[in-house]
Amino acid sequence: MPVNSTRLVNRFLDLVRIDSESGSEEGVRAYILDQLAPFDFASQIDPKGNLIIRIDGTRQGPTLLLSAHMDTVKPGRGVMPIVTGDVITSNGTTILGGDDKSGIAEILEGIHIIKETALPHPPLILAFSVEEEIGVQGVRALASLNADFGFVLDTDGEIGTVVTQAPSHEKFTATIKGKAAHAGIEPEKGINAIVAASKAIAALPLGRIDDETVSNVGIINGGVATNIIPAEVTVQGEARSHNEDKLTYLVEKIRAIFYREVRSVGADVIFTSTREYNRFDISGNTTLIDLCTRAAKRTDVPLLLKATGGGSDANYFNVFGIPTAVIASGMSKVHTLEETINLSDMVKATEFLLAIIAEV
Repeated sequence: MPVNSTRLVNRFLDLVRIDSESGSEEGVRAYILDQLAPFDFASQIDPKGNLIIRIDGTRQGPTLLLSAHMDTVKPGRGVMPIVTGDVITSNGTTILGGDDKSGIAEILEGIHIIKETALPHPPLILAFSVEEEIGVQGVRALASLNADFGFVLDTDGEIGTVVTQAPSHEKFTATIKGKAAHAGIEPEKGINAIVAASKAIAALPLGRIDDETVSNVGIINGGVATNIIPAEVTVQGEARSHNEDKLTYLVEKIRAIFYREVRSVGADVIFTSTREYNRFDISGNTTLIDLCTRAAKRTDVPLLLKATGGGSDANYFNVFGIPTAVIASGMSKVHTLEETINLSDMVKATEFLLAIIAEV
């Protein structure tokens, strides 16, 4: 099953040049449809903007779901990729967009190969989602998909890496209410919301809590001028864990700390938390692991089963009842201006994907 490396890299370069920050994925969606148009597959765009393509099998077998997301993080507009030998980068002013356009390019190449070579394959569902990078929003509309197994091409690491465990993710917001006053004339009449927020943040358990659990404060907004005691500050953060009890305990501890510390200076707080996605653990799914083992052997890559601290569309597919793993697509240093990808890794990732299809 030879991979057309020139076609693969050209597709990837085409994709990263298409602006598709979260919420603006229409250009990528149109490109995918154009690339698959010669095969006349059944396609559907759902109300959320996700693209679903169904491919009839040429042999009997379990239905296989293949997925990648179409959006990128910021700054992702005006990407100008640079190819230096085997390595592809941006020009340093934007991300590259390998997350997740490498996965899209590899799926497209894989589909072209199975059609060109008449490779026998089971029924396939391709799901290209929107708004993955802003809290896996798009995939939530795909609960009606029905497949036996799934693979999301959306992680870094050596080719052959298969993510079988991912955490639950809780997002929290604390809105601290103080009292405004003139900072130069009557500061004693104010209650500084920034001070209240600072006391709470300083007391929070942050970073790596244990080998299953982490938390972070990532956004602080508040204040209007240096000569006004700030009356309101908003703090946003998150907590993640592979253990539901630990996550519940941690979020409640964070909530209690905010109330205790904020009220200690006379301010008040409104604390809310929202579940972004639920954990999954398919490390005990021997059918899926055996499939990956055979595919790795067929392509002569090491099989690297691992747990991750990140989330992906696979979290929701697993909740929907489709055992779904995440496999490496070759991307590196994602979400940074130093992002890179090697063409040779994209070729290996496509070969691994084809081996999975062949072994199902």
